[in-house]
Amino acid sequence: EFLRELADFIGRQCAGEAPARAADGLLLTNGVSHGLELALSVFARPGDAVLVEAPSYFLAVGIFEAHGLEVVPVPTDAQGLSVDDVEAVLDARGPGSRPVRFLYTVPAGHNPTGSSLPAERRRRLVDVARRRGLLILADEVYHMLDWHPRGERPPRMV
Repeated sequence: EFLRELADFIGRQCAGEAPARAADGLLLTNGVSHGLELALSVFARPGDAVLVEAPSYFLAVGIFEAHGLEVVPVPTDAQGLSVDDVEAVLDARGPGSRPVRFLYTVPAGHNPTGSSLPAERRRRLVDVARRRGLLILADEVYHMLDWHPRGERPPRMV
């Protein structure tokens, strides 16, 4: 019952975006740290690598390191993560490099820069992730606090 109500609330707040449905597996966590711990416990192995925005949310970086992951910084600019640099960083990794499993991003109200990734970059990032076999860990805690008028903010990463 609660998750259905939560999905309805998200649907009202994010009208015009991909709907949130409880049946899709909404999962309530105790915040991003808990969510990252759950995702990493299922999908990561010590020795894997994760791409992170530079700069990135420091607590997330600590969680990745505690799981034995190599943290690989990717440059950002005034609009957020540079998708071209994501591809360049992936291309530059040599044959002996650890496998990159994830890309961690705060696409709206980035912590610590405050930037919001434009919709076109979000689409390109999802395309890169699909082509390269990466999971995107999108920390969208600030999505509904965005300053864009309703209907004009960039869509969620889902």
